[in-house]
Amino acid sequence: MRILFILCIVLLQSCKDDCEDRVPKDINPRILEEVDYKNLKKINMVDEMGNSTQYGVFYNYQRLLADAPYICEEILEVYIRNSINDFSVDFLSRGNGNPDMLQISLPNQTKFSSNLQIIFDNEGNYSLPTYNTTCTLTVHDSYEVDGKAFFNKVVELSYPPTSDNAIKRFLYTKGYGIIKIENHKGESITFVR
Repeated sequence: MRILFILCIVLLQSCKDDCEDRVPKDINPRILEEVDYKNLKKINMVDEMGNSTQYGVFYNYQRLLADAPYICEEILEVYIRNSINDFSVDFLSRGNGNPDMLQISLPNQTKFSSNLQIIFDNEGNYSLPTYNTTCTLTVHDSYEVDGKAFFNKVVELSYPPTSDNAIKRFLYTKGYGIIKIENHKGESITFVR
């Protein structure tokens, strides 16, 4: 009977939440405002020739164990994917760190390949990581893309040419997400909701 009791205690301990005794590190609410894809299931991407392809949007918001001891982080991942074209855009943002950063990853096998990072603060300002010395960041009060006007602080990242597939220009705005990506070859994708 005593062995059975000890076995039950061990089993119950193994079911314990790893974050239970840790300090929670909540995600910055600004991240949730920036990446407003929560209720979006599909998005269309239109290329420079006017061809439209539909992509699925997968929103994953969860608490994970951090590398630091006794800390748990919340993480937001948004995947925009189409298995036919093997194109994906991944947003990734961890808990309320310093600084808060939005990372957008574009896979190497597509006509756009890059990892883009935008830092933002709680006052609504955007900046680049200090190690990013080749990119310029411009914030526009309004911007027009393919006949559609955006009025909510459009962030433009501009990159010098390193290859034809390298990102030339990246447009993003709070609440809408990615607007348009262009490479140095003249190819582009516009995100249409």
